[in-house]
Amino acid sequence: MRLISICNHKGGCGKSATATNLAACLAMKGKHVLLIDLDPQCTATDAMGLDVDNLGRQMYDVMVKEANLKDVVRSTEVRGLDIAPCNMDLKVAEKQIESQEGNEYILKEQMASLDGFDFVIMDTPPNIGPLTLNSMAVATELIIPIQCEYCSLRGMSQLMNVADMAEEALGNRPKRRILLTMYTRTNIGNQVVEAVRSHYGEKAYRSVIPRNIKVAEGPAQGKPVVVYAPDSTGSVAYQALAVEVLKDE
Repeated sequence: MRLISICNHKGGCGKSATATNLAACLAMKGKHVLLIDLDPQCTATDAMGLDVDNLGRQMYDVMVKEANLKDVVRSTEVRGLDIAPCNMDLKVAEKQIESQEGNEYILKEQMASLDGFDFVIMDTPPNIGPLTLNSMAVATELIIPIQCEYCSLRGMSQLMNVADMAEEALGNRPKRRILLTMYTRTNIGNQVVEAVRSHYGEKAYRSVIPRNIKVAEGPAQGKPVVVYAPDSTGSVAYQALAVEVLKDE
């Protein structure tokens, strides 16, 4: 079972879009996939068409240790794709567990209850707080989405330093891959792609996710873009990413 955390301490870089669409693409290629929504903004839950105000048991209950992870998992309209959803209550859970000793290993303790999944994809909030640390503590791989803008490029070294410190503290060093997102055919867009590939080499995926309105529209329709607009440029890019991820097996 491959455990992939989609993380970056910066918001607006395409974490949730990557989590939902990569999960959907892998499921559509015949894999059994679990998408865990660890972001209180609950974009991944929205993108799977769930009513965030009427979830019943969800990731809040898992993180405050009142429920087993397997008991909050439910199916989605995408065959082979299940989700452990959340809503904004998860932000309360983050505050509740913040001072608890060992709070970064709650999810790791729960993983033993899972069975039969090829992939677990974890969406995380835009910070390196308890929820993100829980995903990093259990992950076999990190996918770090980087927006194709100058400010994102400047923050790369800081992000990697933060990831180094977190991994050392957690005693887990997952494989890292870089995903370039929100690309536009501009000078700065091309410069960021060139700089990231030059510095990180094979750690950077060849697939580049373009800035595409259909990707943003998908969650509002309760669908990942690969279902909502399968022929869009964003969908085609995420399908190519899934092929790369499968080749890493």
